[in-house]
Amino acid sequence: MNDTGMQFAENGYRFPITQKEKLFYALSGLVILTIFLGIFLRYRLWSRGKPCLKTDRLSKRWDGLFVNVFGQDNILKKSFAGHGHLLLVWSFTLIGLAVIFILIQEYVVLPLWGVRIIDNHFYPYFRLLLDISGLIGLIGAGMLAYRRYVLKPKELDNTPSDALSLLFLVLVFFTGFLVTGIRNQLYGSEWMCWAPVASSLAWVLKLFVKGEDGLKVCLNALWWGHAIIGLLLLAYIPYSRLLHAFTSSLNIFYRNLETKGALPVLDISASDTYGVGRINDFTFKHLLELDACTRCGRCQENCPALISEKNLNPKSLVQNLKKHMETPSASNNALIGGSVSNDEIWECTTCLNCIEHCPVFIEPMLKIVEMRRNAVLTESNFPSEFKQIFKNLEIFGDPKGKGKVTREGWVSNLKINKIYQTGNDTPEILFWAGCIGATYDERSKNTTNAVARIFEKAGVSFGILGKEEFCCGDPARRIGNEYLFRQLALKNIETMKKYGVKKLVTHCPHCFNTFKNEISCPGS
Repeated sequence: MNDTGMQFAENGYRFPITQKEKLFYALSGLVILTIFLGIFLRYRLWSRGKPCLKTDRLSKRWDGLFVNVFGQDNILKKSFAGHGHLLLVWSFTLIGLAVIFILIQEYVVLPLWGVRIIDNHFYPYFRLLLDISGLIGLIGAGMLAYRRYVLKPKELDNTPSDALSLLFLVLVFFTGFLVTGIRNQLYGSEWMCWAPVASSLAWVLKLFVKGEDGLKVCLNALWWGHAIIGLLLLAYIPYSRLLHAFTSSLNIFYRNLETKGALPVLDISASDTYGVGRINDFTFKHLLELDACTRCGRCQENCPALISEKNLNPKSLVQNLKKHMETPSASNNALIGGSVSNDEIWECTTCLNCIEHCPVFIEPMLKIVEMRRNAVLTESNFPSEFKQIFKNLEIFGDPKGKGKVTREGWVSNLKINKIYQTGNDTPEILFWAGCIGATYDERSKNTTNAVARIFEKAGVSFGILGKEEFCCGDPARRIGNEYLFRQLALKNIETMKKYGVKKLVTHCPHCFNTFKNEISCPGS
């Protein structure tokens, strides 16, 4: 062990600091300030939105954070990309924890209590852990680079930031190995065998660098190279796609824990404007999501609108909203017709595929619905086809305007209890046929009829509302007409209360979601 190593073993970092170390600490302080500045600038953008960060069900939020950040549960649904990302995450996690542990030991524990936990007995295992961590990080970065630039899946879009980020990662790992390995070779470390990757790379380099003086020059250059690249990587994080390591974790913790498919309640009496017309109308959480997006493209892979060659691309929508958020005049500019086209807003089927497949729980569909609400309720700007749907729902109680007389057409020759005819003798279950099942084509009516026959065969006590059944309101709500949805919902609730209905069964998935998750939710 050289003189510096002897002093370090005895005193830790309490021996006189060299000029080299002073410069490194000064650069580190500058980098820390740069990181905090970058995060503060992003936070200021998110703060344009309305306050809305939920902290309920904390145990479930922490569970989700560990499972999806450290376990990479959602990411691993794509095997190659997922395992590459998993290796990179665990590499930085282990190396980061090791660095923090060393700093605490040398600057806190050793000066105060004179104790070094990582001593000569434990250090070989610690050295091996760092070597393995660096190797899996290098493999992970290589896998991601191979996928992005060799396999080139169509869901990925490449920017200079992507290449620079991967280059930084590879160089940090590579120079770290060389510094450790050359130091071991130069000073004949007894722990050389506990860093097999670093020692092997240094052995190769030693073939090209002759003499001890050459190795010392090389070590000094590589040490500074590793330090500067590492500091540049850290400083680059808040200003690049690497920020998602922080924002995605935040978004996973604050994710929406409500039932998937349930739209948020809109307080119609609280404001003169409704939904989202400008970037400031979004919530803090919605704007955080724009920075949490990793541009992995899983949403666009599964979007039926994009698959059927329409204009809507969920990933592009999120990225365009992010660019809009970053513009100085964003607060004054309308979203629809600017960063978001009218076609994009109305081509969404609200199927939830984008939300279901997003590994970090971003919700493009909910943003679209909020913009629809603004277009319908505030601007009265929506496709002409919807005018007739709204009119039919208001007058006839169904989207196609079939009317009450068709609500019982599916009954055919069945003897079904019609609740409005039974007085106080209400059956145990109300069978809700729904608009499609009661009034549309023969196939839908036959399906409803078959469900009723199953109830009869099973001896279930059930009845129907028939001509007193109105649309559940789902079409109006998905289009953005919250006011009409509430009118229909209240009308159905009053009818069910009048007849004392306690249980409702429906075979329509839209009606099921509306009654279970939206009409029954708090504040609706």
